[in-house]
Amino acid sequence: MEDRINDFKEKHTEEEINKPITEFSLSKGAIKAIELLNNELYDKLFKKPVLDDNLKEILIIYRILFYLLGEKEIAEIKDENLFWTKMTEYLVNNSDGKIGTYISNNVKNFHFDYKTINLINKLVKDVKNKILPSYFSKICGTTGLVVFLIKDALEYCGIILSDKKTQPSIIYQHLQFEKKNVNRVNNYIEFLNKI
Repeated sequence: MEDRINDFKEKHTEEEINKPITEFSLSKGAIKAIELLNNELYDKLFKKPVLDDNLKEILIIYRILFYLLGEKEIAEIKDENLFWTKMTEYLVNNSDGKIGTYISNNVKNFHFDYKTINLINKLVKDVKNKILPSYFSKICGTTGLVVFLIKDALEYCGIILSDKKTQPSIIYQHLQFEKKNVNRVNNYIEFLNKI
């Protein structure tokens, strides 16, 4: 962990590392994409009671969305069909028929705490390179729109690194958090070894 922190410090100035973190905001493309979710053509996906097997790959995008919304209980439902049912019920019931507006209004409340970021990071570790609107648009047009938002959020918090969108201060804070966790685990192991 110490080596990772030192490597990071070598690549970034003190000013970059200590710069105040700016709030998350959507790119223009993500704003337009999310607005389209208010269109009946795109929101009909959320009215499907069961998701077709050929669309199961899109579930990861909605799990990420629900982690960001702070709806961990729904995001972690293991059964895919039950997750789909609970997720769509939540969006339909809370959006007054305007899912895009609902999501846009809740972006300011997205959860970017360390725990949430770690959960999302574990979820996407093998598929980060697929989290692209072009990839998911081929599977599902509606999900392709949601991916604009998800990609912005993952770049913001450093799960997907972007020279333009990922703030070094966020990465540095995550590294410091991980270091504390590693130290805490090591101290606990030392304690157990003394028993």
